Amino acid sequence: ARLCWTTNWALRTSIEIWNAIGAPLDVPQVVVTVEDPHGSAMGLTAIASKKTKGRYSFRHVCPAAGHYVLRVFPPEVASVFLIDVDVEKP
Repeated sequence: ARLCWTTNWALRTSIEIWNAIGAPLDVPQVVVTVEDPHGSAMGLTAIASKKTKGRYSFRHVCPAAGHYVLRVFPPEVASVFLIDVDVEKP
């Protein structure tokens, strides 16, 4: 997946996570890291939606344009998945 964000905006990002058998993930939160273009990473907690199982949201501000990488760590599996994000100046 590839997303596009804008710099210096408080962004609310939602992701949907499904397990290997096709059911929505049902945990209260997941860990997400956001790695900036310089390789520095910040850990965040994505909170479960109250309305939609499997949907998780978090807020983040990208101070600079460039390529960012989201890493999502679902607790049910010993793996991580990556989402590429291109951040542009407004």
